[in-house]
Order: sequence, then structure tokens, then C-alpha cells
Amino acid sequence: MDVHVAFIDFSRAFDTIDHGKLLCSLARMGIRRNLWSCICSYLSDRKQRVKWGGSVSESRPVLAGTPQGGIVSPTLFVIAMNNLDENIHPSVIPVKRHEASVRELRRILDDPTHPCRQFLPPVVETTYSLRRHTIQVELAVTMTTGGTVPWGREYLNEVFGTFEEGIVDDEGEGSMKSMEFFHDVFSGGSYGGRLIDVGSGSTLYQVISASMFFSEIVCSDYSQAARAEIEKWLKKDKGAFDWTSYFQYFIELEGSSEKIEDREQKLRQAINAVVHCDVLQPNPTHPLTFDPFDVMVSAYCLEVASPDREAYVKAVANISTLLKPGGTIVFESYIGATFAVIGGAKAKILPVEVDFVVQTFKDAGFSDIKTVYYPSPDRDEYKVTDVKGMLFFTAKKRCS
Repeated sequence: MDVHVAFIDFSRAFDTIDHGKLLCSLARMGIRRNLWSCICSYLSDRKQRVKWGGSVSESRPVLAGTPQGGIVSPTLFVIAMNNLDENIHPSVIPVKRHEASVRELRRILDDPTHPCRQFLPPVVETTYSLRRHTIQVELAVTMTTGGTVPWGREYLNEVFGTFEEGIVDDEGEGSMKSMEFFHDVFSGGSYGGRLIDVGSGSTLYQVISASMFFSEIVCSDYSQAARAEIEKWLKKDKGAFDWTSYFQYFIELEGSSEKIEDREQKLRQAINAVVHCDVLQPNPTHPLTFDPFDVMVSAYCLEVASPDREAYVKAVANISTLLKPGGTIVFESYIGATFAVIGGAKAKILPVEVDFVVQTFKDAGFSDIKTVYYPSPDRDEYKVTDVKGMLFFTAKKRCS
């Protein structure tokens, strides 16, 4: 019996995953032969034709796509997405089955001039195009890591939800030291002009002190969910995270009698943009372009965003373009961490040492680097992260 289905938007009814490659992937996974045959039968004997006005095309076989509406289809699609990196030419890019390969694939697909695009079959480009226009690209990373780290509200609730006296699992008093460092830097120097926060996440603590000195602050992050949390706070949304205790803490550090609501308003007036940022791109704020900033803040970003040391080195060079010659960077980094668990999902972190970080910034054109190192406490087990310590520093971008 023939079954006819009318699709208003064919691109949303089928993705374009090649059936042959999908079946090969299933075979490599070692599924039972009878199950493989069942899936093969499920995908086969499908035909399509187009009706336009009074004309009808010839029926053609459907050789790609996981049919929508079937129970098995979502699973097949996830398997196919997990194996997207197999379509990258191995002589061009080292293929590794983790989020780095998908990040590299995304960079290639986002750059129409990238020389590696010639090795990507149309199925990859089309599938990517459909995914990015119907669901955020970050879902592609979800499919390779087994879970997206919730950098939005869940992260805030879990890490910043209760303002204890500096005790955070595995960090000890590291978070308090981090806030004290920002206070010391901005209260102890002569600052002003424009500031960009690279990798803001969903947090504001890193710019509360800065709001006293800068007329323009730009927050930036890769995660749309994280940026949305900052936007909620700026708009005084009823569902926004409550940063009141953090504002109170900074005001007390300053020995000020300023009202919390006045300081909050000062920060709201200073933040004039919340933008997408990808530190692995030559222009991290692409497609936006900003004049170089006077000061840059970046906390716990590069080691999370960089899949390897080569990428980290490039990321430092990339973010340096956002800073004026003679400008200051205020930087904080995990040292020795390989993971962090947020909302039950594990984020991979690039383990770096103090010497590597400092030398990388020197090589990127920074000088007058003043460091502070805070070791994490010894513990028998890691609950949140295996971080060994935290590096804080300020540095100047050399004038050339």
C-alpha cells in the first residue's frame, strides 16, 4: 500500500544524513545483525515526489535523512551527529571523538573561505545548516559530550545561589579571593573609559567594582543562555538572579555607605551591550567590531573554551586584539583543572600551569605581568572540580 505524506517545509521534515554512512556507523557500533537489518528495512523503500500546481514529478528514492515521527528516528539522528567528524578529511584535521572536533567543524562551516571546506561533502554542510537554523548549534556539542553544561540559570543557582563566606567545594575560599582581587585592582588603580568582559558567563561579580570607574562596559559570552541571564538582570526581570548580596559585599569591601540599589543602577547604566563572543575566532565578537577597549576582564574562560594548548595560544592572541596598546587586562584562571561538574554535566577544562599561562601572554605582547596564585585546599575527593589552584594577574598590552 502506498502512503503519501504532504510536507509543507521539506527541509524540516527530513535531515540529510546519508543512509549508507549511517548504517556503516551502526555496524561499527556492533549492534546485533537482526536489529541492523530492521533499521535497514526501516530506512529503505522510501520514495519522494514533488507536486507543484497541477504537475507531479517522478518518484525518486529517499537515500538520506532519518524519517521524522518514528520512535527510532531521534536515536538515529543522534548517532549520525555523533559521527559528523568522520566526514572531515583526515589528512587535513586530526579527528578526535570529542567536543573539540565538533567545534573545529563548526569553525570550518562558519567560514565560507576556509580551505578545508572542499573536503566536506554536501551532506555535512546541509545538515549543519538545518541544525543551526532550527536548533542552536550548541546542541551539536551536546551530542558529542553527552550533555551540555547549563551555563545559564542552573549554573547561577548551583554556584552562586547561596552567598557563604567564601567556601565553595574544591575551591576553598577561591571565589571570595576572586572578588577581592577585582576589588583590589580597580580600587587601587586609575581606570576609566571603556571595558570589555570576555567570557562573562551569566555572572556580574567581576564587573561590580568596575562600574565605579567605567562609563561603558560590554559583557560577552559564547552561551546564549548565559547572556540571557545578564539581559534579565539588566531589564529588572522578575525572574532574574538576585545579586544583592554580592553588591553588598563589594560595597563593604570599599568601606562605602552607598545604597545597594544605587550601585545596581550604576552598573545597569554602564553595561551598554551583551554580545556573542567566541575566543577561538580572530575577531571574538564577530560579526560585531568594536574599537579597542581600555581594559579587559576575563575570568575562567580561556581554559574552558580551548580544546588544546595550541587553541589556547590562539585565543590569547585573539582576545588581545580587543585591547588598546597600553591597555590593561585583568585575568583569572583555573590552574591544573581538567573538569568541572555543573548541573550534573561535566565540562572539560584544559589543564594549564602558571608558567604556561604567563609565557603565553608574554608571547602575545603583554608585559608588566603581576601575578597572585591561590592554591586550592587538599581533599580526598573532587566534588565539583579537580582544580589545583587559581591564578590572578594584571598585565599591560605593549605599545608597538
